[in-house]
Amino acid sequence: MLTSKPGHHQLMLQALPLTIGLDKNRLILLDQLRKQRNAIDYSGDLVSDALTSEAITQAESLLTLVKDRFRG
Repeated sequence: MLTSKPGHHQLMLQALPLTIGLDKNRLILLDQLRKQRNAIDYSGDLVSDALTSEAITQAESLLTLVKDRFRG
């Protein structure tokens, strides 16, 4: 997966159910956060505190899931 190609973030998310067993609802939420990040990147809008907090919460949760998956 080349990070210089468009869509690499979406492909990475789509692989998570197969690689770490991510459930569909979490995948949808992470994809929504990805889309919001893209919109903010192109619009130059400020990131809300709520969006920042949700992104951090989801990143921490995803990191825990990955660590648990590869420990066992």
